[in-house]
Amino acid sequence: MKILVCISHVPDTTSKINFTDNDTKFDTNGVQFVINPNDEFGLTRAMWFKEKQGASVHVVNVGGAETEPTLRKALAIGADEAIRVDAEATDGFSVAKQLANVVKEGGYDLVLGGRESIDYNGGMVPGMIAQLTGANFVNTCISLEIEGDTATAIREIDGGKETVKAKLPLVVGGQKGIVEESDLRIPNMRGIMQARKKPLTVKDAVDANAETQTAQFEKPVLLFSGGKDSITLVRLAVKAFYPAKIPFPLMHIDTGHNFPETIEFRDRLVKELGLDLIIRNVQDSIDQGKVKEESGKYASRNQLQTTTLLDAIEEFKFDACIGGARRDEEKARAKERIFSVRDDFGQWDEKNQRPELFDMLNGDIEHGQNVRVFPISNWTELDAVSYTHLRAHETGRNL
Repeated sequence: MKILVCISHVPDTTSKINFTDNDTKFDTNGVQFVINPNDEFGLTRAMWFKEKQGASVHVVNVGGAETEPTLRKALAIGADEAIRVDAEATDGFSVAKQLANVVKEGGYDLVLGGRESIDYNGGMVPGMIAQLTGANFVNTCISLEIEGDTATAIREIDGGKETVKAKLPLVVGGQKGIVEESDLRIPNMRGIMQARKKPLTVKDAVDANAETQTAQFEKPVLLFSGGKDSITLVRLAVKAFYPAKIPFPLMHIDTGHNFPETIEFRDRLVKELGLDLIIRNVQDSIDQGKVKEESGKYASRNQLQTTTLLDAIEEFKFDACIGGARRDEEKARAKERIFSVRDDFGQWDEKNQRPELFDMLNGDIEHGQNVRVFPISNWTELDAVSYTHLRAHETGRNL
């Protein structure tokens, strides 16, 4: 059996990500690159087939010479040969077309890739390879066995798991579960030395037009208050980017009137998830004379947070602030969009909002614009309470 494992060259999740040229280009300075985690799960499964069933394992990557150390690591783990397609990985379709050409020329029985990469999270390349090569396809695969020319796979579906059978050739979009993290292999010295002698072939790219382009890079931040809605957002973000960590910081505009338990929970959550936390204090805005402390029986600092938030947005040049506001909270929220464009004063004009029909959303913004993003805008109070209750039940602890 011939196996091809598709390897993405992605930034280590511990690297600090920055952009240049008005946030339109990714700054690679000081960034450590690694094998995409979902691809590494597939590679580890391929090594099992090599050792148990005598399969040959090749790895492939689309990219420049800077990606070769990542391919060498795959060889050190145990792959037999490596292929680098000499082309810039511009978008999912062009990458899939390059990989499909390698699959056709190599006559591979099984193609293993991650269900998505942790840099773009597109989740499209394995399915496109299957379509372009005419192979069967199983996505979100968490178990894979091969007997003769038949594969038995278990894949995640909404609300459960599904067992499917398919004939080879087969393309698989794998994830954690196809092997466990404890099964992953660290190259030893012998493997590293052997990798230097294993063939790494550079192939010319085939013609493939990019079907998408990146108009801009955003610098988002998730607004964290310690309430159930912001906690829900954090948990949803964790699920969206798993197994990587959330790639943008959390920011807490601290009124100074929080319960000690809220601050303790915030710090524990950030430490548990390995997140970056920015804290800006309303008290600083008061001390600087930017806002005036309210007095009276119903005095509150909630309205004063806006000035502190706008200062933080300007300080860090954030262009998208992800919040937990919901439309059912108050009448003023009823017409606000999921992507809510704001003016220089942080306000929104209902007459200057984009149409959002069903699930068709427009997140494109001009350079210098700022938007609030409310992913759970259409949730109800019951939805939020039910979700936090479910998460507490799953983890056996308070959220």
